[in-house]
Amino acid sequence: MLRLVGVISKVLLANLLLGGIFTAYGARLTGCSLLNIYDPSGFSPGRKIAIGVFDVEGSAVSSNAGPLEKPRELLLERFQRDFKKWKYFSDVSVVAADMVTDADYILEGDLIGLGGGSQFGRIFVGGFGNLGQMRVSGRILGPASRPGDSSTRPILSDWECNVMGGGKWGFEGNAKIARENADAVSDALTREMSRLLRGKEGKTKLDKLEVKDEEDSDKAPITGKSEPRNRSWREKQEWQQSDYDNEIESFVVRSHEARSRGVNVLWLTQASYRAHAKLLPMLKDTAVLQKKEIKPGMLTSLDPVIPFQGQDVMVLVATFSIHSTAAPFLWDSKQMKGATYLVKPGAATERLAPVQFLDNSIASYMVFDEKRVLKGASTFRAYHPVILVFPTKRADGTPFVQSTSDMVELHTEVDGRPVKIDFDLKDFDLKDVSGITMGPAL
Repeated sequence: MLRLVGVISKVLLANLLLGGIFTAYGARLTGCSLLNIYDPSGFSPGRKIAIGVFDVEGSAVSSNAGPLEKPRELLLERFQRDFKKWKYFSDVSVVAADMVTDADYILEGDLIGLGGGSQFGRIFVGGFGNLGQMRVSGRILGPASRPGDSSTRPILSDWECNVMGGGKWGFEGNAKIARENADAVSDALTREMSRLLRGKEGKTKLDKLEVKDEEDSDKAPITGKSEPRNRSWREKQEWQQSDYDNEIESFVVRSHEARSRGVNVLWLTQASYRAHAKLLPMLKDTAVLQKKEIKPGMLTSLDPVIPFQGQDVMVLVATFSIHSTAAPFLWDSKQMKGATYLVKPGAATERLAPVQFLDNSIASYMVFDEKRVLKGASTFRAYHPVILVFPTKRADGTPFVQSTSDMVELHTEVDGRPVKIDFDLKDFDLKDVSGITMGPAL
């Protein structure tokens, strides 16, 4: 009996040591970036900024990190400290949602993911699954076009920070982990903004990104094309989660990449819509999008496309992606919409322009690169989904798609670089052409 107790004690001690060592060694992921910059000329040094009071949103916020007010206060305090230390802004203040400020910029944020993790797990098991998590997203607003009217402030940029941490040795409680994660969020975003904005006028990293985008506009398109799929799962009487996942995936076309940028295009056929409706309720709403349960190109929610149910339109969702080493996107909605159209291959074919180009209906988001998690490297990809709504008929009233074997090209651009996606509708195994539309009611 004493021998057994001794063995158990040694096992527990080994777990304690290994858990602590693993948590201590590289057990912090910090993914933080400005995801999109909508007006590169909107940033200037020596101006005032106000930090907005952080809101709490989403079902991925857990109370096991301590009272929710504390992380909000910590974020507010840390951003004030780090922005003042940076000295890019002439003044750093705080503003509540119902207050008016004379600051040139406002940094807003929402706490959309929070988990304390497991102190027991950090001590005895280790690993990233037991770390405390904090996910914050927000935007930076520019000067109001009408003084005192905050509704006229343009959005200059949006941003997101995902942090997973377990303390130095893994023994720290959840409240302390939350403090450290708030520190990491503020420090990482301040550092990221400084990386883009520091330097003389015309010589900043942001200026160089603008020049690179202009140079890319004359280059050959980034391409992608659909491929035949063996939809064997359709023969099953009862589908599993993986079958719905495969069904959706079979309607996604992925482009090649240039400068770590690309696009994943989902043709929202009636079949892929139904598969989303079955799959999404099965998935967990995690505090940090690490497990990639929702693959690039898939929808994270059907809410933004529900209004198109039953309408005689074709809906495509283009999810633009960029690696953390290349972020942010320089996002020009007007230019991108003008470059986006469907066309049939052939010189004299009419272009079909989208009737709606919805690039703000689904929020941009980021996902850690799982292949690097165990190495402790904080690499990630940022995604910006855009809903493209096309009419089913040309201007003369004739159907744009006339056969389930038609070839269709989608043209668009990403950061100035042209993109061409080839769809061979034979690859979709459609019964008839109505399957590529959102009508009749699904």
